[in-house]
Amino acid sequence: MTHENESKITIDPKHIQKSNSDDLVFLIEEHKKEIWEWKKKESEWIKTAHQLANAKNLISELSGRIVKAFTVIAELEKKLKDKQ
Repeated sequence: MTHENESKITIDPKHIQKSNSDDLVFLIEEHKKEIWEWKKKESEWIKTAHQLANAKNLISELSGRIVKAFTVIAELEKKLKDKQ
């Protein structure tokens, strides 16, 4: 499976033999930079996923509190109405 923004680098073995070691070092350094960029993106994705999970938990907790509050209000209104 390929993606539009994915690039493939093919290296001809003959070219490697003919090229000097600087070309190989350059390619290695470029790949290291690319790997570092992807790791930073992955870190951001993980951070965002954790924030989303925390927000969901918070919403769930607050929703439960609201339901309890409405239940208490309804009970108090019923007691007030029964006293009158």
